[in-house]
This record gives sequence, structure tokens and C-alpha cells, in this order.
Amino acid sequence: MESKATKNKKKIAVTTDENHNVFEHFGHCETFTIFELEGNSLISKTTLKNTGSGHVATVDLLKEMGVDVVICGGIGSAAMGLLMDEDILVIPGMQGDIEVAVASFLDGASKPSTEANCDHHDHHDHHDHHDHHDHKDGEHNCGGCSCGSCH
Repeated sequence: MESKATKNKKKIAVTTDENHNVFEHFGHCETFTIFELEGNSLISKTTLKNTGSGHVATVDLLKEMGVDVVICGGIGSAAMGLLMDEDILVIPGMQGDIEVAVASFLDGASKPSTEANCDHHDHHDHHDHHDHHDHKDGEHNCGGCSCGSCH
């Protein structure tokens, strides 16, 4: 039987970019920041390199790390389904500083979702998205999910 202390512990994985902001797409994330908490108190914060190839490997890695919650920018339905199958809560559509994103979840301002917020994976035609893009410093963001992978 689990102790109350064990039940109070949780691990939150946040997709993280090089500026310590929420990375814009779960499926292309190379780095996760893992926040380990007891209640709402931070126990540790570590960086996890995503060495997996594909959604299944990434979800398996997070499962092995004991992750309970994923905070991310965009996420497709396949990845969302895999995370939910492992009873990992998903907080999609987040942006900005990773610490603020975690605090937003902990104080209840950001809620888990079961809805994917990135649907470009369903596009089978390869039409040109250039009319929908904001180009900043070499980034390509389409007007939908801003995940940058529409190219």
C-alpha cells in the first residue's frame, strides 16, 4: 500500500526549448524539464534528453521516468492518445516560461485536456502554407498550432 507521501508526489514533464520556454510541439521535442513535486513543493528539477524516435518511444521514456503530467504547446491526436493510455495527464496549448507554465497548472489556471490541439498531421495534401506563416529568425509557424512542422 502506498504511503500518503508517495501519493502526494508527482512528476511534471514540460517540453522545453533552448530559452527555457515551453517548446511548441510535443512530437518534435528534444528536451523535457522534469519537475518532481511533493504537494506543490519542488523537490527537484532535471533535464531529460528525448533520445526516442517517434511518439511511442517518447511516451515510453516519460512512462519510465514516472511522469504523471505533460505540459506542452501543440500535440497531435496520436501522441495525446498514447499519453492518455498511460494515464498521463496532458496540458496542451501552453507557451512561455516553463516555470510559469508549471505554476499555472499547480494553481488550477491550466487544466488537463483530452483534445489534441494540432491537426496538421491529418493533412494529406501538401499544399503550400507560406501564406499562413509568420517568419521570425528562421522559424516557420503556421497559423494553426504554431508547431513549425507544417513544412
